Amino acid sequence: MENECKRYSVIIYTENQIGLLSQFSNIFTRRGLSIWSLLALPTDIPGIHYLTIVTDGPEKSIHNAVLHLEDKIDVVKAFYYPGDLIAAPDESIYKLSEEKVRDFIHERTVEKKNYLNNRNK
Repeated sequence: MENECKRYSVIIYTENQIGLLSQFSNIFTRRGLSIWSLLALPTDIPGIHYLTIVTDGPEKSIHNAVLHLEDKIDVVKAFYYPGDLIAAPDESIYKLSEEKVRDFIHERTVEKKNYLNNRNK
C-alpha cells in the first residue's frame, strides 16, 4: 500500500531565479514523478513566488522530493498534500492573515524537524 500512486499537489514558495523550473523538473524526474500541471504566481511579498505542481506517485517519493527541494534548492518553504485537498485557484481564493500563514509554516517546519530526527535515529 505504501507504493500506491496517488495525485499530490506540491506547494512551493521561492524567490524568482533563473533555472528553478529546470531544477524542480530534475528532482521530480529522478524520482519517476511526472508533472501534470504547474502554476506559478507572484505573492503579496515582493520577490517571492508561489508554485503549485500537481504530480502522481507514491507518497514516499513525493515526500522525498519535497525534502530535496527544501534542502538542495533555495526555496522558502515547500509542502505536499493529497490532490483532493487543494482547490484549483480558479475555483476559490482565500485571503489569510500573515500571522496564520506564519503559524502554518512554523507547524510544518516543526513537523519536518521531528520527521528528520525520527528518521535519523
